[in-house]
Amino acid sequence: MAQAEARAATPAAQASPGVLRLVEGFRDRIEEILDDSIRGMRDEIPSYRTADASMVESVREHVRLHFEALMNSLSEDRPISREDLLFVRPAATFRARSGVPLADFMHAFRIGQREIWRGLAAGVTDNETREAALSVVEEVIQYVNLASTHAAEVYVEVEGLLQAQGERVRRDLLGDLLAGRLPEPGRRLDDACPYVDAHLAD
Repeated sequence: MAQAEARAATPAAQASPGVLRLVEGFRDRIEEILDDSIRGMRDEIPSYRTADASMVESVREHVRLHFEALMNSLSEDRPISREDLLFVRPAATFRARSGVPLADFMHAFRIGQREIWRGLAAGVTDNETREAALSVVEEVIQYVNLASTHAAEVYVEVEGLLQAQGERVRRDLLGDLLAGRLPEPGRRLDDACPYVDAHLAD
């Protein structure tokens, strides 16, 4: 009991004043950094260029959550963990289901990383913040590596499930046709059409 109370009384770790200033400056400019990120993605990535409004909003929110997770990690002077990245799974699932290629998804991460560096660099105004920026290089690299690896793993997992679902749909449809049963209009036939079209294109 006493040990638990002692741990609870221990203050959370905090970054140096220079890092806290960098983080504060980044947070103050986060909307501008998000704008630059989305603009870069739409300029450089074909599937993002043609994305509809709902996809763009999803991408922006996903990028925002990454920025916030990284800034929290830096300000609290602690490494990022997979528990901090639980928001990646729904975003990666949405990209995979929407047909965004994995290469494009990873390209978006590289653009996000670029804007992180630019956002932090914009906050360097004196020796204290310059030293702080140099001190967080490793942490930022570790964050991007962990986040992008986790996102790719989730994407591949979801893509595999979608492919398995497509094979199952095709088998069921073929079974109906061989048995002389025409598939009834509805969700099942709608789900089959994209997989059948892709199979015929192959």
